[in-house]
Amino acid sequence: MDSAKGKKRTLERKRRELMHTRFDELQALLFSSSAGSEEAGGNRVLGRRSDKEKILVRASEKIQRQARLLEEIEGMIALTRKELDTLKHEKLELRNDKTYLRKEIHQLREENRGYRADNLWLWQKHKKVGLREWSPIVRVSDNFVC
Repeated sequence: MDSAKGKKRTLERKRRELMHTRFDELQALLFSSSAGSEEAGGNRVLGRRSDKEKILVRASEKIQRQARLLEEIEGMIALTRKELDTLKHEKLELRNDKTYLRKEIHQLREENRGYRADNLWLWQKHKKVGLREWSPIVRVSDNFVC
């Protein structure tokens, strides 16, 4: 039976050491980056319930802060996704407008070529008739030019 008690004592000691190690790691994570680093002091301050309680309270507070931060970030992600959808829609509209304007420019250029051809034809006709200087602006009176 002594061996069973010794084995149980050894297992319990290992469990306590493991718990102390985990509390030390948690303490290092919680207190090293915060303003309360003097509380940790870099030394092992475990062993009293109040120190373990401080570590657990600090861990709980940090988890709650992280949860709030996560909610804020998720809200920002949702807004960003909505904005992305809006921008995609606007991009599609701009692409459609660009296509329409390109067609419009092509039609206007074709129309302009037709007018140039008509002007050239008129200029050649007037040249044959004998007008030396032909201008599309004809003076009707001193006050009116068309």
